[in-house]
Amino acid sequence: LLRAGWPAAAARGAPLLDPLCGSGTLVIEAALIAAGLAPGLRREYFGFLGWRGHDAALWSRIVSEARDAAAAVRAACDGGAPRLRGTDRDAAVLRIATANAQRAGVADWVCFEALPVADVRPGDATPGLIVANPPYGERLGDDAAACAVHRELGLVLREHFAGWQAAILSGLPAATRELQLRVKRSHALWNGPI
Repeated sequence: LLRAGWPAAAARGAPLLDPLCGSGTLVIEAALIAAGLAPGLRREYFGFLGWRGHDAALWSRIVSEARDAAAAVRAACDGGAPRLRGTDRDAAVLRIATANAQRAGVADWVCFEALPVADVRPGDATPGLIVANPPYGERLGDDAAACAVHRELGLVLREHFAGWQAAILSGLPAATRELQLRVKRSHALWNGPI
């Protein structure tokens, strides 16, 4: 999300869509960034709180500043949440995504919808950012199935998302080529051993 320029896009009020959102990780992370919620802000306990030499007053001030910053971002939105959407064909996994968004405190900032990739549309005239981590044969399916999903995603993006930017994570170069999209830049990332 950072390499895709999401913080600046969120500040402009750009929409975000993950057409293969699964449990909602990218959409929820995008909402946390858009909402100005510092990582772990809702967490009650950290192991370092018991460390000798821990500066409790400093920690309290940092947490208070982070909460104030998040409140300011939410107030600036004037009750209108950013347009952050996730779609997936599996309604059961979307229930998990919704529960994850509630736990993260951003349920009012996101929308999840059961749709196959072929039926995903912008839903907004304003171009935004598409993020996706499609299956690429490691956890789900095989290489041929991964290539088919990438091919379908690329077709939908080319036909319906002109003007949008896309950031696609993939661990299978052959599948990435199936997107048939012009690549502005490419980054090597590690997802565990992948």
